[in-house]
Amino acid sequence: MGIVFSKLAELSIAAIMSQHTGYALSVDIRAIGVTLAVYFAVYVVIFFVAAVQVWRSNPADLFQSETAGEREPSARILSALLGAALVAGGYILSITTLAYIRKHMGTGLTSGVGEQTDQTLNHILMFIIGRVSIFSVLVGAGTLFLFVSGSVFLCKFLKKRKAYYYQTAHFVSVSQMLYRMKRNGVSLAVICVLSTLILIALTGAVGFFSGIRRVVDSHYPHDLTIYAEAPEGAAIGTNEFGETLRLETDGELADAGVDTWTGNAFYYVGLFASYTDGVLDLAADMESGRDKERGENRILDESDGVVCVRVISIDDYDRLLGCSETLSEGEVLIASPKGVDILTGVTDLSGGVHTVKTVLHTLPSLTPFKLYDNITDTGGFETILLAVPDLADFFKDFDRAAWSVNDIRYLWEYDIDLDAATDVQTSVYDVLMDKVDGIAKTEKSPDAGCYLRLERLGEAVGLAGGLFFLAIIVAALLIFVTVLIMYYKQISEGYEDRKRFVIMRKVGMTDSEVRSSISSQMRTVFFFPLIIAGLHLVFSVPLVRLMLKFTVQPSDSVIALTACLSFLAFAVAYMFVYTLTTKTYYRIVDRG
Repeated sequence: MGIVFSKLAELSIAAIMSQHTGYALSVDIRAIGVTLAVYFAVYVVIFFVAAVQVWRSNPADLFQSETAGEREPSARILSALLGAALVAGGYILSITTLAYIRKHMGTGLTSGVGEQTDQTLNHILMFIIGRVSIFSVLVGAGTLFLFVSGSVFLCKFLKKRKAYYYQTAHFVSVSQMLYRMKRNGVSLAVICVLSTLILIALTGAVGFFSGIRRVVDSHYPHDLTIYAEAPEGAAIGTNEFGETLRLETDGELADAGVDTWTGNAFYYVGLFASYTDGVLDLAADMESGRDKERGENRILDESDGVVCVRVISIDDYDRLLGCSETLSEGEVLIASPKGVDILTGVTDLSGGVHTVKTVLHTLPSLTPFKLYDNITDTGGFETILLAVPDLADFFKDFDRAAWSVNDIRYLWEYDIDLDAATDVQTSVYDVLMDKVDGIAKTEKSPDAGCYLRLERLGEAVGLAGGLFFLAIIVAALLIFVTVLIMYYKQISEGYEDRKRFVIMRKVGMTDSEVRSSISSQMRTVFFFPLIIAGLHLVFSVPLVRLMLKFTVQPSDSVIALTACLSFLAFAVAYMFVYTLTTKTYYRIVDRG
């Protein structure tokens, strides 16, 4: 059966990752031998441990253990308060992490621009992981204290409420739980923590997997994209280097038999800039306030905000969007999906001031440009498009060779949508990669390359599918462990309670009252950990959201829906175990 399930798991992960695999079933004799040897060793250890325990025990004490009296456990209020404080501290830590990052690290990249950006992203990510670790310790320890001491305190509180305690359904269950919570609190806390881990794993994995295609589509909106940076020393406005690549690309598409394609080529300048009092300052020194060690930048506090800017000509803007916007000398147009409506002016690299004619909320579908190394994201900063009357005239006094601040780059991009089969797109892409590299070396371009959306989609889905499958396996394993703990815990208690309910029946307790008492006890024992796990999930969602924002950037509604569906799915499985355990418990008690 293990071999069969192994093959089913292999087929499942291949389907999730959109990969192909063979259906041949092979049996490795060595693997079977190793498995048998490991399990044999484990059972030998268990046997000797049990034998030592039996040898050290006193038979007379074992026979008298059931009749031995037990003192009522004391309510450790300080431990209960400590547990509540630890859990509350974990909750506060979770909901304040985003505010802390925004205040001390900015909304995304915090070290400005240049090679330090990648380090800053890692700095923020490691900070979030550290917060997740602290949250886990606080909530886990607090849950343990709450279930061990807080549950005893709760049972004593219910016992003092005479109107509640002296009911047939509650009298027996509260009395039994009062004595059991001292020893069963740890197991209930483990059940609660395992349930929380299951819910968080499912929420994170489903959120990541569901958003990966949208991320690929937003990063690579076209089937094929070719880009190249202008050769060193080339003035902004030079367009010869891109024309060579465009002609080579069109020729390769024609040779491959692609009859129909749509291509848009354009030039742009990419950089980071800050804005203050409604004026976007392209000449702001983004490196001046950078703290390399702490990964922070003072410019975030001294300005109203930072944006990633793409500067293109108004003619290219109209052609890409199919509109007819016009600009006069001294005017610029800003396009922003979120809308930086407060911008009224722009200061260029020479100190000249330009008036913002209008702010639009429509951007053409562009591939995110490579800022540095392999980073194609803006780290949370909004990207805006700045359209100017003429690109060369706007940067006419800009000395590209002398300007090293803000990592300003002059690039050419060619976005192509193909009407071709997958294998044709792949073959064209393979040839173009070599040609682009060759032309980039010939033209002395510092950076050039191409993207194929199909390839990037396959890589992303493979990664997301693998993580999703891993989360499913981990969740299934934790569910299995949780079910075993709950089931055997209640079954063992059923054998302990059988004699007690026999006595209850003899003093006049009816079968319906017995069932009512058992139901009250089972509902409390089962659903208390589930409710607390759901509460933990609610307060862990902000941290899960932050982790996902660094990858697939899903919307808040998607994360909330994923968390709700994960909880409902787990609750259904939990109800199944509850029903099964309750019936078994009834049968054990009825035997008396």
